[in-house]
Amino acid sequence: RIKAAEVRAHPFWTGLDWNAVMDRKVAPRAWRVLPTVEEMLAAKAAASANQAPQAASSSRSKEQPKPNQVVNTPANSTQLQNNQQQMFQGFSHTADSALQS
Repeated sequence: RIKAAEVRAHPFWTGLDWNAVMDRKVAPRAWRVLPTVEEMLAAKAAASANQAPQAASSSRSKEQPKPNQVVNTPANSTQLQNNQQQMFQGFSHTADSALQS
């Protein structure tokens, strides 16, 4: 298991005042409530209904997803880009289920 000292020493946390964290003086980041599954499905259905007449006449082009739009997850979405992977250098994780025998 990773110890607290190892977490604190990681470059990701550089500049963080751990005493302020422990004293609860650090404000948490803004929390954005995610839509419910029902809201996402309703938004997807509404978008499909609005785009149905246009779909026949328009060519297939990749569009950026709109906010709250339900999209399929790409098959390789679990793979991180090199610059993303570098942020986690020195960290490892083993699922608890793999530790139980």
